[in-house]
Amino acid sequence: MDLHRTVIGAILGDGDVVASLPLPLRPGGRRLSGVIPGDGRRRLNRALRRLLPRLRLLEASTMPAEARKLQEVSIAEALADPQLVERGWAIFQAAWQAGLIVVLDLKNQPISHGGRGEVTACSRLTMAQVEKELVTAAARTIFADNEGVLQKIEGALRGLADLPKLRILAEMDSLRLEELREAFGHRFESTLFGLELEQLSAIATLSPHALHALRQAMGRDFLEITRWEADHVRALSETFQVVEQYRDLGPYVISVTNPQSIRVIGQWDTRDITDRVNAARVQQGKERLKGRRYETDIAVIRHVMGKHFEGLLERPPDLLDAIGRLAAATRLLAGGDRADRVEQLGQFAERYLEYLTTDTIKALRLTTANPRVRGDVDADPNANPSFGEVLRLLDGLWNKKGFGRLFFEGPFQTPKGAKAMAGLVQDFLVMKQRGSVKGEEVEKILSTTELLDRSLRGVFA
Repeated sequence: MDLHRTVIGAILGDGDVVASLPLPLRPGGRRLSGVIPGDGRRRLNRALRRLLPRLRLLEASTMPAEARKLQEVSIAEALADPQLVERGWAIFQAAWQAGLIVVLDLKNQPISHGGRGEVTACSRLTMAQVEKELVTAAARTIFADNEGVLQKIEGALRGLADLPKLRILAEMDSLRLEELREAFGHRFESTLFGLELEQLSAIATLSPHALHALRQAMGRDFLEITRWEADHVRALSETFQVVEQYRDLGPYVISVTNPQSIRVIGQWDTRDITDRVNAARVQQGKERLKGRRYETDIAVIRHVMGKHFEGLLERPPDLLDAIGRLAAATRLLAGGDRADRVEQLGQFAERYLEYLTTDTIKALRLTTANPRVRGDVDADPNANPSFGEVLRLLDGLWNKKGFGRLFFEGPFQTPKGAKAMAGLVQDFLVMKQRGSVKGEEVEKILSTTELLDRSLRGVFA
């Protein structure tokens, strides 16, 4: 073999019978053998076997010893290992492009590098068909223990670029694949192989129960997950640990497009209520649950926020988390206090949700770091404001001459506005401690007097 240039022509694929014929008779022998089914694949296998030594030489001349893969393997071993197939194909392509390998067509003319549609003389297959034969051979090895999956996807195989995707699919259990097959229907193969590698890898991390719950929540929109960025999908698989999280978020899963927001929601509390549910079932004469049952703060927040829930999901992640946990704390309140909080949250969201920033939420102490927001009955009422008191402060500003909507659309959303809110809260608490003001009357005092105006001066400057 010429160490500097290899010509891949008809001879490379000839079998013993054709090779034994005189040169003038060989073209006829090739045409005759070509009518036998599978002749192209057999010619390709013979050509590959004869080409392998050349690929070994090229690998040895371009790679350090520790990186070489083809040196000690047979053609059967090479074709059975997807990584070796990829290595051999990469070396072949580089050598073809560099002119170290010349591929001839049926007229013994060189095929330009990258030409996938012209029939090769060695196998009487196009380069596209050659590549598909190689990837199919690798797929048979990858799915040796799962031939059913191979039968479902074999028709979608295109080329060696699909090998990494095949390895991902091979690692997916049958339940995951069945959920995807049912969801995508006749587009199952084309959809999966049409995904970017990172997207497919991310979808493969979703558990079967997650895929099933997403299908239930999204309905016909389930196909949207193929358009999500990989980080979006991974955020779900990494932070949504129980099926109730998917079910409780329900169709709103489509509304959350920020991966960090997904992570925030996934970190909201879940509680194992299996024992409680089982106790009730036993009393009713029913069998115990086979699995675990959970309740989630997603469900609590969705209920409390009502029609404002979707608007909450669209807020920046840290703001979403703060208000979400504030709403979730409602479940800790009792009776009338809980009803009052739900009503207050509705009013709060209706008027102020669109204006809030992370800084103003912290300035107003509307986070669960505030024990009164958490519903701690032993919390010092003079150390922090209650949610109701904060709402009255905001209403006072809304109704205050010179402030109102103009203030909330402007200064309120700036660092200066946040600083003013922190000062307002502190001044209110000091006056409350002195007995100068009561929480129930702070709205009227703020809107009609200047008693609490110290921190508000200059906010429009």
